[in-house]
Amino acid sequence: MCTEPGKEQLELLCTLSWRIWGFRNDTHWNGGRAHPQQIIEGGVNYLMDYQKAQKSMGRGAAAVQMHSETKWKPPDEQTVKINVDGAIAEQHRVFGMGAVARDHCGEVLATMACWRRDVAAAEIVEARSVRCAMQWAQELNLGRIIIETDCASIVTALSNNVALYSNLGNILSDCKLLMSSFLHCQVKHVRRTGNAVAHELAKRALQAEGDEFLRDEVPDYLAPFVTRDKLSI
Repeated sequence: MCTEPGKEQLELLCTLSWRIWGFRNDTHWNGGRAHPQQIIEGGVNYLMDYQKAQKSMGRGAAAVQMHSETKWKPPDEQTVKINVDGAIAEQHRVFGMGAVARDHCGEVLATMACWRRDVAAAEIVEARSVRCAMQWAQELNLGRIIIETDCASIVTALSNNVALYSNLGNILSDCKLLMSSFLHCQVKHVRRTGNAVAHELAKRALQAEGDEFLRDEVPDYLAPFVTRDKLSI
């Protein structure tokens, strides 16, 4: 007699199907090779990590907030706010990612401007920018962070526990795992007017065609935007 699969079996089936599809694309486009056991073990481990992240988020380690700010507001004294944005130069088939980390006084702790040669939809670029900012925050050894982006759809997607088996879903799953690694991580939506510094960094990345990481330094081209945000506090 056949029995209907349970929730855990369905989750594993979907994860393995997604992994197989991903490796199929890698083989077709990049000539990649993978042993079936590698695909299965990788899928099982990925699902376990994802489930752990969901439990951590349920305990309040991470949160997503859709309330939109119209101007930049400082975090509390124990938290660092990271504004992030992406920019695309379709004619050159590249995109840039910019992020700025600031304290409760509005002082710039670090900036990031990264450039990638790739063709991707705007939503994918924004999601990759958020993921890159979280990885960067780990490298900076930050424990309590707020991530702000002006892409409302990414904030909404991160608040949804439904798994998306696509390139975007893969990136969002990575973001959720990263969120659970911090003592506190909140993702919020901010309007473009409150995200100007990150936007300028993303545009700078397109012009520089390279990665630029700075600590305790504000580049001249960025100073007016940083000052404007500080005056609005």
